[in-house]
Amino acid sequence: MDTLQSVVGRSKGKGVNNQHDGGAAGLPAVSAADGTARAPSKLNPLAKEWFPWQERTPEKDRSLFVTFSNGYPLNDFQIWQFFTIMYGECVEKVEVIWPEIRRRGRGRGPALFGRVVFNNSCLPPFILRNKDHAKFWVNGRPLWCKKFLPH
Repeated sequence: MDTLQSVVGRSKGKGVNNQHDGGAAGLPAVSAADGTARAPSKLNPLAKEWFPWQERTPEKDRSLFVTFSNGYPLNDFQIWQFFTIMYGECVEKVEVIWPEIRRRGRGRGPALFGRVVFNNSCLPPFILRNKDHAKFWVNGRPLWCKKFLPH
């Protein structure tokens, strides 16, 4: 505790707000370098540092499962463009699943579903408006969205 007290500066006149004695975890409220008082913090001064780019929310919690009507598929770019126009730069990646089934020499069949991964985990519930699913129209084609639930 002596080390922590010396860091905070518990002695009078060394950056301590003597009018308030109840900062975070019972520590005194520390005033700023310019002499103005700050509100006491409730953050743990001994907590480990957080690196959001390394400790991200898992993709499954930032994803929406999207489906298309049969015969009206959308490609990755159309989906990315729609969400970017509607909600800003929020899409990390779009995966549209194109079946490998060969139909009478026509190549692959139309896409029926895909997944959109967002930058933030609060975006899927926001886009769904806290409902089970939502329907959008993208370039005149229906796009159904629901929360992504991996197996």
